[in-house]
Amino acid sequence: MGSNDCVPAAVRFGTTGHSSADEAIARCEEEIASAEMGLAEYKSAEESIRLTKLIKRRRAELPGLLKEWEQVSATLEEQNKWALADG
Repeated sequence: MGSNDCVPAAVRFGTTGHSSADEAIARCEEEIASAEMGLAEYKSAEESIRLTKLIKRRRAELPGLLKEWEQVSATLEEQNKWALADG
C-alpha cells in the first residue's frame, strides 16, 4: 500500500463525504492488519523492523482519521438538517 493511504481524508478527498473517510480508515486498518500478519512469519530482522515501524506509524495516524470521520459526519448531519429545514 502507498504512503498516501493514511493521509487525512479531508486533504485527499475534500468534501466528497463520509464514504471517502470510511475508505481511508479501512485502508489504514487493512495496512495495520496486513503488517501484523507479516510479523507472524519471520523473514528477517530488517523486515520485522520495517513492519513494526509501519504498524506504529499507521496506529498513530488512525486516531486522526477517526477524528476527521467524525468531523465529516457532523458536517453532513448539519447539511442534512439545513436541507430538511429549507425543504
